[in-house]
Amino acid sequence: RVANALWVDVDEQLQPEFSAWARDAFGATARSVPLDSARALPILNGWADSVTNGRIKQVVATPYDSSVATVLMNAVYMKSVWLAPFEKSATQPRAFTTAGGRRLDVPTMERTATLAYRRGAGYQALRIPYRAGLTSMYVILPDSGTPVRSVLDSLARTGWPVPDPRTESRRIQLRLPRFHVEQQTNLRTPFERLGLGIIFDSSRADFAKLVVPRPDRPPPCPPISRRAEMPFEPPCTRIRVSKATQDVFIDVDEEGTEAAAVTVFAFELVATSMPPEPQRFFVDRPFLFALRDDRTGTLLFVGYVADPRR
Repeated sequence: RVANALWVDVDEQLQPEFSAWARDAFGATARSVPLDSARALPILNGWADSVTNGRIKQVVATPYDSSVATVLMNAVYMKSVWLAPFEKSATQPRAFTTAGGRRLDVPTMERTATLAYRRGAGYQALRIPYRAGLTSMYVILPDSGTPVRSVLDSLARTGWPVPDPRTESRRIQLRLPRFHVEQQTNLRTPFERLGLGIIFDSSRADFAKLVVPRPDRPPPCPPISRRAEMPFEPPCTRIRVSKATQDVFIDVDEEGTEAAAVTVFAFELVATSMPPEPQRFFVDRPFLFALRDDRTGTLLFVGYVADPRR
């Protein structure tokens, strides 16, 4: 199950084009709520609770600032049973070595079955199917002594391994720990690492087509593509992502898997009346230079300066 919701502050109005796109493409109907009031909390959290079958009950702990104009939510929920469930009687405490090197005894499931398996560079991959036949769990087990990070870096280049049950099946004695995960993650750092930090930047984010401008505040800031043409940026209103979080619930046991996630983006209005901070270009170390004929593209002189005094 996948669901989307769009919450708009009572003092704001979505741009009709965006509202129609969100409704038609993602099934997200805009609903008006007082986002800066405690009255909004049971509405937003109630939606998350409903679409995740009660597994994620709270995604917003306090009312939003009055600058927040709209909140976008996405939820994913699944509950699937294994194609061949594990026998509960076979589950027993077995050793598991944590990432920190600590050795623990944890409840571990066990069964022997024919499963799709692949040996990769520094890891083993296994496919464990669910009964409906539409989804599977893929477990990647790094070789002993191989850091998980190096495997992740390798998979970033080659893609996630998907063993084919038609050509890569073999008899497997599987031991898999039961596990349970509940956590909330601030998505700002992951997005910045992906090169998407601009969405949080109050001087560069560009969501002007999200809400209708109001006469009681500065007009929307011009697109970034036009700012280079302007000697300075006049007072304007910019819309940026002020907060992005993801709540996750995962439970894996002998019968199957239940998983839920709710991702929340809050968009706030930021009024700016100061020119953006200039890009610094301080030539205070050895540098290269070239003199170029811009009409022909010919480089007339190319040089390297190690010491400006000579």
